[in-house]
Amino acid sequence: MTQVRVIESAVIDAPPAAVYAVLRDYHVGHPAILPPQFTGIHVETGGYGAGTIGRADMKVFGQKSSFRFEVSEPDPGRLMVEANLDGSVVTAFYVEPENGGRQSHVTFDSEFQFPNNPAGWLRRWLMIPMIHRMYQEELGILNRYMRAQRPAAQSA
Repeated sequence: MTQVRVIESAVIDAPPAAVYAVLRDYHVGHPAILPPQFTGIHVETGGYGAGTIGRADMKVFGQKSSFRFEVSEPDPGRLMVEANLDGSVVTAFYVEPENGGRQSHVTFDSEFQFPNNPAGWLRRWLMIPMIHRMYQEELGILNRYMRAQRPAAQSA
């Protein structure tokens, strides 16, 4: 197996606690920020951070696929990890304060396992650039989502 790492970061216009709350909410928040390649998240147990087990459905390059995952929180409020149960992908979501805590520096850091054979090389060659674009898109969606949440929070 060959391990490949994909990392994307962005500054999100919301405080870290609010951003982290969205990421760990697999019922509403997390599904709301997924790019269109994701066609659904189904929570099996939990749904809020550590202990959540679920299934994500995707359609990439015209092919549908699903993967089961489990969520842990090694550093609650700062680091959440989503690991595919088959061991193929582990994604860490880092949320750090930025601009005095008024914004968040968010990083998606994934490690992918690909077979070390011609099919794995081709899959890696096709998938890695697409995953970078998906993560960039997801971070953009997250920023727009957080901005849209702000007026509701301020009027309460």
